[in-house]
Parts: sequence; C-alpha cells; structure tokens
Amino acid sequence: MENSLGSSSGAAAHYDGVNNDAWRLLSQIVSAANRRDADAHALAIMRWPAEVPLAVQQRVGVYLLYLLYRQVKVILGRQPTAEDLHELTGGVYPKFSEILSKADEILLEETLRRVFELPPLRAPLKPGDFGVFSSVALGVLMTNPEVDLETMRPGLASWLHRNQEKFRAEGLLDDLSGA
Repeated sequence: MENSLGSSSGAAAHYDGVNNDAWRLLSQIVSAANRRDADAHALAIMRWPAEVPLAVQQRVGVYLLYLLYRQVKVILGRQPTAEDLHELTGGVYPKFSEILSKADEILLEETLRRVFELPPLRAPLKPGDFGVFSSVALGVLMTNPEVDLETMRPGLASWLHRNQEKFRAEGLLDDLSGA
C-alpha cells in the first residue's frame, strides 16, 4: 500500500503538499502519546469537534495512515504479515494501554491491520476510532516524535502527491496546491 505525496521540512520555502495545521495537530497528539501523557492526548482529541475543521481532521487521519504504515515497516524491516502485526501488538500494547486504558489489545491490532489493508478480526474501526488508536500507536512506536516526524514528512508529501487523484475522488483531500 505505498501511497504518495512529497514533502519537505517545515522551513521549506515552497509548499510540499502537507497541510501545516494538520501537521501541527498530528505532531501534538503523537508527541503526547509518546510521552505517555494520556490527559494531553485526550484534551487534544476532544478539541477536534469544536475547534478543528473537518478537512483538517480528515487530513490528520490520512497522514496517520501513511506514517503508521511507514513506522511499522521501519521497525520490522519489511512488509508485515498478519502474525507480525499480532506479535507487534503484544509487545506494544502495554505502552498503548497507558494512554488508552479502556481500549483492549484487539483494537490496537485492528488499527495495524487496517493500515496494512488486512481484513478486520472483528468489526471495522470507525474513522474517529482509527484516528485515536493510530495516533497512540504511532506515538508509542516512535523514539523521538519531533525528529521522527520531520524525517517522515518528505515521504508523506511524496505519497500524497502520488495518490492525490485517489484522495480527491474519495473526497479526502481537495486542494494540495496550497497550505
């Protein structure tokens, strides 16, 4: 599931296709998860309905899809199998549950399975649930989100660019030409 839209550093003089508002929000929630700060993560997520435009929320979800995909592949060094995702889930779940104590282990595995387009074990995740679970999963899988995310941004931008017509057709990303 390699997708594409290129990106450059936040200090780049040109727009790389990554929405800066969505990127800041994503960085905030992933960093909170990485610090195991359940309160900060929850507060950022709970702000969304009232303060974050739907288009930005959708972009965060799309970005999380790519970023979690890439991070898992980097950790494993290859395209994972269903068994790999099950094993990764078991190893990461204790950290995941520090932020989402009421989420059972299967929800983490369902999140990873969705990223890799594997059939769900139970009912498919709702988009809002995917946003919450994937942001926590990505956070606990990273060593240093600030550095890791900036390293991943060019790949995200390239993935978005490669898939822009698909995203437009699905109504997810309308304009990739400006911030």
